[in-house]
Amino acid sequence: MTKRIIALMLAALMVFGLAACGSAKEKEFTIEELSIKLNDSFKATDYEGYTKCFENFDTAIFVLREDKSLLGGVSITLDQYAELCKTANAARNPGAIAKEGSVPVFEYDFTNPDSKVQYHYYTTMHESEKAFWLVQFVCESSKYSSRKADFTNWLKTVSFK
Repeated sequence: MTKRIIALMLAALMVFGLAACGSAKEKEFTIEELSIKLNDSFKATDYEGYTKCFENFDTAIFVLREDKSLLGGVSITLDQYAELCKTANAARNPGAIAKEGSVPVFEYDFTNPDSKVQYHYYTTMHESEKAFWLVQFVCESSKYSSRKADFTNWLKTVSFK
């Protein structure tokens, strides 16, 4: 009897847990001229080397803004910026640059040397009037197949003001 009660309690917890996951509300985050719509499970944090990071229980989104004025008057295209980003990540052996709509995307896996956990990086590049932007959607590699649809949906919400 005790086992049945425990089983029913666990089943109820699972149902309530799944219902809570589905109840996340859309939330817009803004960093300077970039906006992205995620959900309210995310919180904005600071992460060294990035302009901003958004994280929840199993996903991190790293955002890097690179001001065009730092190019010293040299003009480059978004595709050229994407190539530069890929080159900067060459040690991680990124895949070929593809397009999601008009947005350049490349992907790679990286194993954290301290935790030994492997992460998948879905790396996207964007351009606003004043800057180039790198937006990386990251999760454990083992969870990527279930997160990819979210990554591409969130990518489509990136806009500039």
